[in-house]
Amino acid sequence: MDSCYVTPKEDMHKGAYIIADPHKGLRDGALLFDAAHEELARKAAMYLAVQGIALRLIRVDDFERFMAQEQEYRNRLLGGFPAAVIKNVSWAEALGINAARGGTPAELAGAVKEAILK
Repeated sequence: MDSCYVTPKEDMHKGAYIIADPHKGLRDGALLFDAAHEELARKAAMYLAVQGIALRLIRVDDFERFMAQEQEYRNRLLGGFPAAVIKNVSWAEALGINAARGGTPAELAGAVKEAILK
């Protein structure tokens, strides 16, 4: 997965940051996850990339700190595209987006695809 944008170093303390973005920033959606689900998120994103669906990957290290940031920062990370959160329903509700669940990368990819294409 090509990465053309990652969060600037000065923004890394804001609770959430972009770890991968599709080439030239062309994306169909965003996927948020915590450290425990990073490998699963990356694999699911690769499954979707093969299907022509590009995701921005956003790692959330501290959700409360992320929510305390200016709305502009949260909007910049989400990019105005449909987004999904891996498994964490409370995060999804707070952000007004869908939660996706799946035990394997393929299952998660299907759930994410459904969540962002709603």
